[in-house]
Amino acid sequence: MSEVVSKAIAAGKFTEKRRAFWEQEMRRDPKGTEDLIASLAPGLPPGARLPESRPAVQRGPIKSSAGLPLRPHPQGGYYVDASEVNGANGAGARS
Repeated sequence: MSEVVSKAIAAGKFTEKRRAFWEQEMRRDPKGTEDLIASLAPGLPPGARLPESRPAVQRGPIKSSAGLPLRPHPQGGYYVDASEVNGANGAGARS
């Protein structure tokens, strides 16, 4: 059981940090887990570490690719706030 996990780590299918998870899965469902591990593509060199996930840091206002200010939309995503583009009373609007 542990041999399958050790070989997968050596092949770069996942890191040593994930060993406990995969060993637990091997105890729970040996055949299914072995098949799943076999289907994983190798790729990480031995000893490699995946980057740690870090929360996004907001630095200043968000701008569109055109440099226009964006505001969070209540339903998700962002939108261009026209009042920021043209001014609150429409000043600067193109004719």
